Formats: sequence, structure tokens, C-alpha cells
Amino acid sequence: MTFASNSFKIITACIIGLTSMHSCTSSKDLISADHAEKTNTWHSLEDGILFLNFKVYGDSTYTPMRIEIASSIIKDGRVKEAEYETYPHQSDDLVFIISHSNETIMKSFSIRNPLISHMEYAEDDGKLTTKKISVTEKEHFLRIQLAPGMKTLKITTQKSMEMENIAFLAEVQLMALPND
Repeated sequence: MTFASNSFKIITACIIGLTSMHSCTSSKDLISADHAEKTNTWHSLEDGILFLNFKVYGDSTYTPMRIEIASSIIKDGRVKEAEYETYPHQSDDLVFIISHSNETIMKSFSIRNPLISHMEYAEDDGKLTTKKISVTEKEHFLRIQLAPGMKTLKITTQKSMEMENIAFLAEVQLMALPND
């Protein structure tokens, strides 16, 4: 196994990884979360799907510090059921909290820190090797199932959830209820 062939494999894996990251990006200009709060209102009383495109900014340790919402579009429908893997939460995982108009939490879930990825590639001898790739900013895309009554989506980190005063990285208003 030569250094040149290993370098080629690592560079190829990085290019494939960066290409796949780019495929989930939005062609729209980024807008601030404050602007998103004022312009993204869902008036449907049916189930909906939130298509959320956002950019995560991290510090030198790749911990998410800020999120800008690029776009949030809601369409009627249901997300196809997906199998979610369970894993131990890390302090820098992102936590999504969806609340009712009275601030009651209706749904919450977390995803692994989008700033850290792991790529697998095969060595010349067929052995699989994993390479950790960390970046300080990255665009990310999610589809989120919504139900009637859901009003606010807030994003924070697992570490912040464990503190007395939760610091939210972004907030999106989902729905204006008829009684508001």
C-alpha cells in the first residue's frame, strides 16, 4: 500500500463527501432567523411537511454556535416513515423542539452534529477505513413531519438542553392558529 494510493482514496472520499453535501444545499440566498420568523407562516389545519434548509456555523472545536435559516417551506402531506438509528447523544448534537401556541412541547428530536461527518473507504487490501471530516460551517436539509397545532420550531444543542437557561440557535414560526 503506497502513500500516493491512500492519499488518492482520501481525496476521492472527500470530493464525494463534499459533492453529497452540496446536493442538499439551497440556491436561495440565506435569510436571518429573525426574517424567517416573520415570513414563514403555515395556515393549514392538516398534516404538513416542513422542508427546512439551514446553515450551521461552528467554532474551532466544531461545536454549533449559530444557525441561519435559508428556507422553510411547508407543504401538505406526510413524511414517509423512516427508521431512525438510536445512539448516545453528544453535547454538540442539534435538538429540534416543536411547540404548540401555549409553549407545550409537542415533538422533539435530535440529529448528530452536521459539522462532523465520517466517511468510509476501502484500502487496497479491501479493509474498510473511516475518516473523520470536520468543518466550521455547513448547509443542511431536513424534512420534518408537522401536525395541526404546531406553532414554533426551535433549535438548540444537547449541551444547552442540560443547562438551566436554554440558548436557542434559531427559531421558525410554523403556524398562525385561528384563535391567535
